[in-house]
Amino acid sequence: TYATSGGSLKRIRSLGPTNSVVAVSGGGQVGVAGEAYAAPIVARVRDPNGNPLPGGTVNFAVTGGVTLTTVNPVIADANGIAQTTAIATAAGGAATVTASTPNSQTNGTFSLFARRLVVTPTSNVVVVGFTNTTTAVPAQVPLVVFASFAGGPTIPTILGPICTDPSYGLTFVLEDGAGLFGGVSYSGTGGIGTPGKNWVYTIPAGLLTGQLMKFQLIGFDPVTGWFRTNCETKQF
Repeated sequence: TYATSGGSLKRIRSLGPTNSVVAVSGGGQVGVAGEAYAAPIVARVRDPNGNPLPGGTVNFAVTGGVTLTTVNPVIADANGIAQTTAIATAAGGAATVTASTPNSQTNGTFSLFARRLVVTPTSNVVVVGFTNTTTAVPAQVPLVVFASFAGGPTIPTILGPICTDPSYGLTFVLEDGAGLFGGVSYSGTGGIGTPGKNWVYTIPAGLLTGQLMKFQLIGFDPVTGWFRTNCETKQF
């Protein structure tokens, strides 16, 4: 009917086997908002037969709060390995890095999460919120929240730098779910996260006006152990 109604003729052609990318390591990490993840993101590009492809082209894409230290394309080494380092943004939370190659048969996917402490002050209320993740069941995470006036020292620890030195005279323990400082809770809601938590503190109007303060949290994950959050600096 082409002569009277028009139409087209097409052919479907299979591309056959293509290269692929698989995740090697670096997925599943939980880090700190605003900081680089501890381990690199490592992917391997394979040829159509499943063998490592030296010099293969790998493109890394991100979803969520993360940036990368490399620009695309990343060229694989002699073992087909391409890698990058992921840096959590200040927004924290869940993020995904995907590694692909042109006409990929499969891609490598890496899931990441960055813990974040955020402080929101108003004239007489301070809200402290903690975003967290854990694989513990039930998700009962003891948390310790510190607040310090400006000028307090930052101390190095095995967890990384803590900007609210507990030994500093102007550092205050707001919540102590771990029982390290007498189990105090100035919010009255305790220091156990499930896995994160929000606290609300009412303060006299004007008490902290003009003050620059630092907040930080340490916690104990029942599966992975002790951790810390970002240092949140807030001008009242």
